[in-house]
Amino acid sequence: MTTTDHGKIVSTLAFALRHDPTHFGLELDDEGWASLDDVLIAIRFDRYDWALVDEAVLKGAVDETDRFEIRDGRIRATYGHSIELGKIP
Repeated sequence: MTTTDHGKIVSTLAFALRHDPTHFGLELDDEGWASLDDVLIAIRFDRYDWALVDEAVLKGAVDETDRFEIRDGRIRATYGHSIELGKIP
């Protein structure tokens, strides 16, 4: 993956975790956490050309920004949500 690809991954993660998790079939908890495995599966299905994106690639993209946090097999956006956490269907 190139830096440009990392940028696209970060943008996709922002949309999925900050604005429209239901578009990706993701469930966020009250603090905005989602399963890292579920997020990987969701972005692979959203963009077939990302079928080989794995945890290392995703972490590499996330490490380049302060917008996300990964911990204990989960990931969340740290700020900028347009959704109300705790009230996601």
